[in-house]
Amino acid sequence: MSKRRSEDENAAPAKRGGAGYIGRRKEHRFEDVGDAKARLLDSLSTKAHVGGAPTVDDGRVWCPDGWTVMTLRRGKNDRSAGQAYHQWYAPDGAKFRSRRAAERRVAADRERDRLIAAAAEGAGDDPVAAHAAAFERDGLAVMDAPYVREETVEAARDAAFEFYEAVLRTVQARGLHHELQAGFDVCRERGRGRFDLNPPCLPQRDEAKFEGPFADFVDGSADWKPVLRKILGTDKPELIAAGVFLSMPGAEAQNYHTDGVHLNLRNHAPPHAVNVFVPLVDLIPPGSASNGPTEFCKGTHVLGRDAWVKERCVNPAPRKGTAILFDYRLGHRGMGNKSDEPRPTLYLTYTNKPGWTDKDNFSRARFKKLGELVGAKPSRAERAAARRG
Repeated sequence: MSKRRSEDENAAPAKRGGAGYIGRRKEHRFEDVGDAKARLLDSLSTKAHVGGAPTVDDGRVWCPDGWTVMTLRRGKNDRSAGQAYHQWYAPDGAKFRSRRAAERRVAADRERDRLIAAAAEGAGDDPVAAHAAAFERDGLAVMDAPYVREETVEAARDAAFEFYEAVLRTVQARGLHHELQAGFDVCRERGRGRFDLNPPCLPQRDEAKFEGPFADFVDGSADWKPVLRKILGTDKPELIAAGVFLSMPGAEAQNYHTDGVHLNLRNHAPPHAVNVFVPLVDLIPPGSASNGPTEFCKGTHVLGRDAWVKERCVNPAPRKGTAILFDYRLGHRGMGNKSDEPRPTLYLTYTNKPGWTDKDNFSRARFKKLGELVGAKPSRAERAAARRG
């Protein structure tokens, strides 16, 4: 090894410019981040106040009833070291770093309460208004009884099973097992053992073209349609999606989620989309033999109140053919199917915004086309009859 190389190795590394260079400014930022522990220790000695207008060193701090405001002090390495600042916490735990943001949340809550009160006041003995008022309050409305004849529900259930079996035959015949999890345009897996089916008898965005038994689910006699119109505030809600969710035996519970986000992030707004679930089998409440009815967390459709709270969760388990309406923004999850039978559910999604769609949930263009489905092989008796004929 040369003397020059040895000297170079013992020398201090030279500073570099260009990509990856850590100059004094970035080092200073790193030191500020390291000071977070000191700021955290300082915050432990500060005061927290609930409701009213507490008195602190720099005067009285605005705080709505039921809220909590914390007074903190900036760390010694901050430009405004020692200066007091505030953070507001809503009753549901949501944190706001400015008074303006907290005031927007308070205004949104008041507007929501006004809408709920107005809906409840106008309900009276009108069942449609009563269901709409419950929807405003909880984000959920369960109709009172089945609205479709039992034989029609069973025919729709059989049609869904036949389509699912045709999809599996096609996947097996074409060796597409590894692509099933990624999903196809007519069938997608929504978690282990859960499938989203889009049979051709349920065309998207046009309920007038529903075929077979499914046509009876959306005709003029549907008891949930007046409720839907009142909720969305339009005489012509627009269908944006339709299909069948199929939960197989052994399907696991889903993660808690919402189907869509708030379109207005400043103030709570009336719903822009509503889901309608119609179970095609009787739902069995949670237990050892439950078939996994959907769990809804009431009130989480409200802006800033989307956290899962066990005490607010319900699992409606109506008879087959009974409609369940819920806000597109409501937190929910399908529960595990512990029974020995599949649980098919017809789903319909409506909006009051013409032309609006949810490309995240219902864009079939990003999935591979499965193509023409493979038909069932004739049975031995059918083949024998064909030979005799």
